[in-house]
Amino acid sequence: MVHLNIVTLALAGVLGLLLLWFAVKSTEAWLIVAILSHLILFLHKRGADTTVYQAVAYSLLFFPGLFWWFAKQIVSSKKIIDNLAELAMIAFLVLALLSVGWASFYGFSSVKGIREFALFIPYLMYFPLRDYVAENDEKNIVVALLAVCMSVAVFDIVQYRLSMAIAHYFWQIIGKRENLGEPLMMTSIIIMFGFVAAKKYNLTLIVTLIAISSIALVLTFSRGYWGATAIGLILLVFILKGVPRRRVVNLGMVSLITVAVVAAIVFPRVFVDLIEGLGARIAALGGNDLSLQSRLAESAVVLKSSVLSPVIGYGMGAEFSFFNPITYETLTTWYVHNGNLFLLFKFGLVGVVLYLYFYFHMLRKTFVTARKQDDETAKILLLSFASIMCAMLIVNFTSPQYYDRVAILILTVMWGISSGTAKRSEGSPQRAEMSSFS
Repeated sequence: MVHLNIVTLALAGVLGLLLLWFAVKSTEAWLIVAILSHLILFLHKRGADTTVYQAVAYSLLFFPGLFWWFAKQIVSSKKIIDNLAELAMIAFLVLALLSVGWASFYGFSSVKGIREFALFIPYLMYFPLRDYVAENDEKNIVVALLAVCMSVAVFDIVQYRLSMAIAHYFWQIIGKRENLGEPLMMTSIIIMFGFVAAKKYNLTLIVTLIAISSIALVLTFSRGYWGATAIGLILLVFILKGVPRRRVVNLGMVSLITVAVVAAIVFPRVFVDLIEGLGARIAALGGNDLSLQSRLAESAVVLKSSVLSPVIGYGMGAEFSFFNPITYETLTTWYVHNGNLFLLFKFGLVGVVLYLYFYFHMLRKTFVTARKQDDETAKILLLSFASIMCAMLIVNFTSPQYYDRVAILILTVMWGISSGTAKRSEGSPQRAEMSSFS
């Protein structure tokens, strides 16, 4: 067994060196691989733990290129931070790492703290993405992100179809919320509607992809993401003008019909039950909604605890206990459904200010950069990003975005493209027209 472990580690080391060489040869190739590598973590049922093999495989694909990029910038004395907002994000990540120390002072596990901090590391991919897009077109990066979205959507639909094949009772349909990746479904739907507004790609293909994403979103039975997706689309329609707006509105009606038809074909025996399930989830929004009561109870405890350590919080690894009305028992956990309260509980007001300063800076920059684009497609893509960011701010009150690994990937890619496009637009006219979406 010892010899086997040594051989495994040796092979992993060799693979890591090969991937580092791969990253050195091509930043674009590494960025695409780094984005796609998240599928290793995403393609599993909700609640399933990431295995050691998944973690190692993901690390080998993601970290060599990230390490190389930062090492190259430091050795060559190139600037990494461009503005105060980016300095705030770096300061936030340093604060998050240091917080593991004071969490242990409160008696919490440092190992759990490090595992929580690992969720934030992908935010660092923002910097190489920013610089890459500043010099190159963003098409392949967007395609890689959408490939992740659609892969997870298809996986979730297949998994749910298999579950429904053995379901005998109505509660099994609305109770087995095994699908994950809701932010990916929301993102793909809004971006695809943006493509329709720009009239850039084959309409049949786009409608098909919207249908697949919409079915996968419906099957999450997540009311928060249903609402957030609707709000994101309404916002996109609101900020678009003229013909692009009419395209989105018209496609919305076509897509609803398409989704209903496709769902009826894919789930012929349970389609009616699915509709009833949707109605049951919406009806549960009343005063007897145990899920809502649980999150309110959780938020009350977190907020009360945060008042006792308001400046720097309790750190990564910190846990709290509250009475859960769903299971009717006291639950101890690190997970906070309200993403804003998570920041306050873990990092105090300092962490909240640092993170949200960067977030709103990027939201404003995305809007401003979009308005400066001469090309309609590039403009609409950025406006789609801005709509997604706004939708995430809303759903964040019930489903955390800031520390969810799926949402972090989406935010990092959107922020990197937005900042890179802004830098490109500030350069020569030739660079400003470089976008493949032109």
